[in-house]
Amino acid sequence: MTAAALIPVAIVNPATGDASIDVGVTATLKVTLTNKTGGAIGISATNPASTLTIYGDPATLFTAAQFTAMAATLDGWTPSVDSGSPALVLTANKDQRWDDGADLVLTLDGVVSTDAPGADGLQINPVGLTGNVPFSTSGTLILKEPKKPGNASLTDVLQVNLDNQGLVYRSDEGDPLTNVLFLNIKNTAAAAVYRGKTAAGSPRVDVRFVYGGTAGALAPATNNGGVGPIGSAWNIRADPKVVPLGWSTTNPDIAASDPVPVWTLTPSTMSILGTGDLANVTFTFSDIISFTPVGHTQMYLLFTGFMQDETTRYDDHVFVLDIPKVDPPPTRGLVAFNAGSPLAEMRDPNAAIPISLRWTMFDVARVQLLASAPTVPPAIVSYPDPKPLDYDSLNLSVPPVARSEPIFFSLQSFDGNEGFLNALQFTVYVQVSWVSDPTGRTYPVGLFGNTFWMLQNYAYDTHGSFAYGTQKLTDAYGRLYNWDAANANAPDGWQLPGVADWQALFNLWPSSTAAFAELIDGGNSGFAAGLGGQQDNTGTLSGLLSRGVYWTASNPQTAQFSTGSGTGMVSVSTPLPDYAVSTRYIRHV
Repeated sequence: MTAAALIPVAIVNPATGDASIDVGVTATLKVTLTNKTGGAIGISATNPASTLTIYGDPATLFTAAQFTAMAATLDGWTPSVDSGSPALVLTANKDQRWDDGADLVLTLDGVVSTDAPGADGLQINPVGLTGNVPFSTSGTLILKEPKKPGNASLTDVLQVNLDNQGLVYRSDEGDPLTNVLFLNIKNTAAAAVYRGKTAAGSPRVDVRFVYGGTAGALAPATNNGGVGPIGSAWNIRADPKVVPLGWSTTNPDIAASDPVPVWTLTPSTMSILGTGDLANVTFTFSDIISFTPVGHTQMYLLFTGFMQDETTRYDDHVFVLDIPKVDPPPTRGLVAFNAGSPLAEMRDPNAAIPISLRWTMFDVARVQLLASAPTVPPAIVSYPDPKPLDYDSLNLSVPPVARSEPIFFSLQSFDGNEGFLNALQFTVYVQVSWVSDPTGRTYPVGLFGNTFWMLQNYAYDTHGSFAYGTQKLTDAYGRLYNWDAANANAPDGWQLPGVADWQALFNLWPSSTAAFAELIDGGNSGFAAGLGGQQDNTGTLSGLLSRGVYWTASNPQTAQFSTGSGTGMVSVSTPLPDYAVSTRYIRHV
């Protein structure tokens, strides 16, 4: 443990509830220093007086003028400014006793930065205090763009988490255990994260941990002349693990002037994250060795520069992920077993289902994987040189299934003498994302909000349905159905969408024009609404290529996509029941 770790620093902006400030917005910060030295610290007002000096780096978040314009206050201390450093100085004006476990809470007023979004730390040097006092300590501060009306929210489209709850096994001195964290970023929206046609914005994710040697820190940011000793956070390396759309990582340079390490994750394709099989990106943070005590710490992720389209920006957002640090298990064997996602979507009835399984183990020489699905053969992986702590994964290609069902996986572990150690289980639910009509023709399915929608127009040939003039058009736009045929021919478990269902679908986008652009064939959502027009009761077709008309379950009303207005909405005018229009069916989750 380093001395700097003995007084951890927590910075909170009461206006945001976290360790962040907004660009150009004046804020007040509460800075809490906690005595974790194991004993009382003496503070003297004389011979010489004790001081707390707060440093800012002009090359990072603040200019020298911005930093020295702040006002630092702490009961029992007198503030002053050292403009040359630049630094804020608090000098004790009375003798005090700072008990072990107690806090000093100072206030910084007038905090403002006009720098680009990023993350850095405030360094505090205590001088003239008695006890096991560090030379310096620091706390995390994040700068982000302020929220603006009309911006989109990243929390509406992204889910960010750590596999296996972010578990880290702490080490004893002389017995280091090298941990790996698996960070997953998932697009949960029905459309790609970026929905524009040309590149826009400069998206990136800045990642930081809590540094120090206390239970609330992952590891100290110790830098011994450009070398990170064992257990230093500088040794952690980020790498893309599963990158369907292409992201890159920039690891911190210990030889640079940065006071603490920051990792940068950058999307290298315009869509950032798509849908379906392209909705996830996974990164590994490896070479993590933590000698800090058992407890909880955090990973901070600043998402900045993200755009929804050429004109709509996402508000910057800071995701905070919990990392539990625990003692290693007392016995050998498997300690964690999971998949990148517990849900596997099957969109094509003829395509295999990719499932990625991961596990963590202690001193294991062999594992054997068994599955409840008879089409998944057993798998055996051997480790000739077992490690005290190790990670592995297996990518499976599971044959298609006929219906949605769970697959139960059991992973067994053995020692070098073939002795059984233990077994863990994990269940992956295979969600069949297609539906078939009575002829066996299949239609892909997508989840929008809490509703599954067909992603192609229905094309079942039945009484009350009509083909277009050519087979090519029928293949492209499905068949047209009158009211009775549309109601009578839904696949089992499916139904016509009501007006509220269509409206909920359109409301996933900020306007009817945005919904039109995303939902029509060629839009980013994958809904692929066709502009197939309608047929009247004389058999005359109108609106082909200019309007898409779809039945609702309401008496009868339609949802319409119009190239004339460029909108998608529930129509006020309703066709006669013997008119024929396009049909999609839904199933609620």
